[in-house]
Amino acid sequence: MKNRLEGDCPGKNDDFAYKEIIDTFFRKSLDEGTLPKKHLKRKLWIPFAVTSAVALTLALFAIIIILNKINTGPEHVKIEPAYSEPIINNGVINRNNIEEVSFEGDAREASSFLEGSINLVNHGSYGRAGLTLKFHRPVNLKGKNILLIARAKYGTKKINLILKDSKNCFLELAHIAFPADWSMKHVFMKENRHCDLSDIKELKIEFGTNTAGNNTGSVIFLKNLTVRDTI
Repeated sequence: MKNRLEGDCPGKNDDFAYKEIIDTFFRKSLDEGTLPKKHLKRKLWIPFAVTSAVALTLALFAIIIILNKINTGPEHVKIEPAYSEPIINNGVINRNNIEEVSFEGDAREASSFLEGSINLVNHGSYGRAGLTLKFHRPVNLKGKNILLIARAKYGTKKINLILKDSKNCFLELAHIAFPADWSMKHVFMKENRHCDLSDIKELKIEFGTNTAGNNTGSVIFLKNLTVRDTI
């Protein structure tokens, strides 16, 4: 074939050849411009699939964490029981701890032990009435609390809780009120300079007229008295 020299004009066949090349190029470009619809769908589908996979993985992790929390919930966790020592339980004195029990003042005449509770009656004119519990040996009430379950026969009645240590120093916790329905009260043992809570030899429940403010003839039913750890 004769080589075309610089400056030669292209012939008719050459124009056709160039046109075909150009048409082919643009057709190819056009075809490439229309084909990406399929490729575009694929390109869009890939990040969607990745996002879905990540979301599914996170959801599975969340489910596993929730299931683990359920399996280690309160019913599955071993909880060490708090120290609890009953002094009076359903009206019965715990003789393992208590050496001596006595009614004093206006409590002596009519107070009594009933089935399920102790009947504390403020009867008389002394102005004081109490139930005294003496321990076999001094007990440590430091950092403890005393739980009381009691009720008044009528209205609302009050008791004072009195603690005495081995040096006969005492701490009085006054005016613990009980309504006519059974109620539970927690009395917290706080540090004080008047009484050594780690060396308590006697505990007294006072409910007299002059001491606790109850009228003559007042009745309180004491069901439980328990020493517990402070929670």
